[in-house]
Amino acid sequence: MVSKNVVESDPFLDMPAESQALYTHLMLNTDDDGFIDNPGSIRRMTGFSEDSFKLLIAKGFLIGFPNGVVAITHWDMQNHIQPAKKTGTVYVDELGMLTIDKQGKYVFLDELSENCRTNADRLPDSCRTNAGQDETAADEENQAKQRSGANYQKIAGQMPTDCRHRLGKDRLSKVNLGKDNLDKNRLPKDGEEVANLFNDICKSYKPVENHLDYSGQISKCIALGYTLNDFKAAFINAEKSDLLKGLKGEHPYQSNFGWILDNLDVVKGGKYN
Repeated sequence: MVSKNVVESDPFLDMPAESQALYTHLMLNTDDDGFIDNPGSIRRMTGFSEDSFKLLIAKGFLIGFPNGVVAITHWDMQNHIQPAKKTGTVYVDELGMLTIDKQGKYVFLDELSENCRTNADRLPDSCRTNAGQDETAADEENQAKQRSGANYQKIAGQMPTDCRHRLGKDRLSKVNLGKDNLDKNRLPKDGEEVANLFNDICKSYKPVENHLDYSGQISKCIALGYTLNDFKAAFINAEKSDLLKGLKGEHPYQSNFGWILDNLDVVKGGKYN
């Protein structure tokens, strides 16, 4: 089933017709939990471009995993299969990283935890637990992170309206997670936020004009768990580096946004300072 709440929404209709059509083909090839293990083959078979696929991830209609598997973000919103007729996905590890929010969307467990932390003063009832359960909540969160093995998150889309646990003010203060720090330590909302951060900091480099040109690289960095602070640290080091700006060294050429994303960890670590 395909819901018009998804395919007739403004974000969906704003995409090129090619991405919309590819989404439909992917929907037809999922397992009963909304997972697809050969999205690249389907894209090539239908003749659509790689950019049309990347855009579906960037806009939050697909959730990508490092092994190439993708999940339909709004699967539960559109399809309910009776348990007696359902064949569960073989991608149980990937499924274990996700939960379903009130809107019927797949979201990463870590994302729900982050939303609870960043909204600790104005949480819905669904986020609240008794004071004596805070430690249990933290343990469950840590177990979720261990299951995931990495801090995966979709590239775009609004933050979920539902949360699982509350970390109260006292607990937040103990680990020095103030609102400002939380904002800086969160994962980027989308690729545009990363590109804007680069343009703001790296004035010596060619500015990024269209963040969608780098959606795959940004997606990979966010999937590996790089926060806004990580991106900021790397961009600051790049702006300070004469080597990366092509002003010294054996290869006098200037690096660019894409190269920095591909080498984010070593740039952040100060290798080229």
